[in-house]
Amino acid sequence: VAGEVVHHNLLILDGAARGDVVVNAADGERSWPALDGRFRALVPLVEGDNCVALVDDAGPNAFHAVYPPDPNPRFIRTLYIDGVDGDGSFDAEDGEAHDEANAKQRLSTTMWLLQAFTAETMHEEGFGRRTFRLQLEEGEDGVARPAVETFASSLTVAEARALDGNTLWSTFYDELADLPSRDESKDVAVVAMTHYDAA
Repeated sequence: VAGEVVHHNLLILDGAARGDVVVNAADGERSWPALDGRFRALVPLVEGDNCVALVDDAGPNAFHAVYPPDPNPRFIRTLYIDGVDGDGSFDAEDGEAHDEANAKQRLSTTMWLLQAFTAETMHEEGFGRRTFRLQLEEGEDGVARPAVETFASSLTVAEARALDGNTLWSTFYDELADLPSRDESKDVAVVAMTHYDAA
């Protein structure tokens, strides 16, 4: 809705369009395809007032959205846990980037989408665009994205892979106990040293 105040900085735009839609926002200009007269676009916001310009075959359109950071002191911390001897890589198809930087970028994008999807789902159910707060870090383009912290477990990769899920969870729970802001945070953790065993 034009002029709406939202406390998360990734909008999901869903609407009617005549042809593909070009969206110009805080992160630059991007084209989004239309299918059967509908389009869906992801639009990052910067702090303050944001002008989002859209152009399709029917012509230009624009609206404003206001993003003040969420004042809620409680937040979700996103962690990428690796073994003490790990290199941060993960299983991937041949030719796919699978280093630590790529893993953290994927996790950041996933958390951003989950936050935006939660806001839209709450809105559809009549609760407004309420969602959880994420730790953010500013990107090179000035847009804040979800931060992902790397956490080195005391376990080696081999030791972690030898444990069952409950023991591994308990070990990580104890190891993460000293992270800051424990009373105000919940952790979403993805483990780097998981491995797919086809057998």
